[in-house]
Amino acid sequence: MPTNFTIIVIGLIIKGIGGVPHTAGLFALVADVVDYGEWKTGERIDGLIYSATSFGMKVGTGLAGAMIGWVLAFGGYDATVATQSASAITAIKALYIYIPLGLYVIGTIVLLFTNLDKIYPTIKRDLEERKNNPTTN
Repeated sequence: MPTNFTIIVIGLIIKGIGGVPHTAGLFALVADVVDYGEWKTGERIDGLIYSATSFGMKVGTGLAGAMIGWVLAFGGYDATVATQSASAITAIKALYIYIPLGLYVIGTIVLLFTNLDKIYPTIKRDLEERKNNPTTN
């Protein structure tokens, strides 16, 4: 029901609530990456990994804002008219439905190929052993 404002707002609220686990999961994954880096290299570089994550999020936010303008321009959106063209309406729908859905699908596929969860118990065990026996490193 893309013409019902109330339904759109309710949908956006549900989408926002649904995004909370995604965002929380991202930061949990970053912490796992810190442990993985220490396990692989012997150096713990928390600050570098978190700052790279923060930089990536800022670049992504900037690109997302720019993408909104690009998609609207491609769809022929004109802020001065009372009624938008069919292509502008399609662009708006794409910004609300199709593009986010596609990005979530791509993100899910990428995460399916991440094997960090499978090897994480080994990582934690090895890091604990290194911590308890610093002379054997």
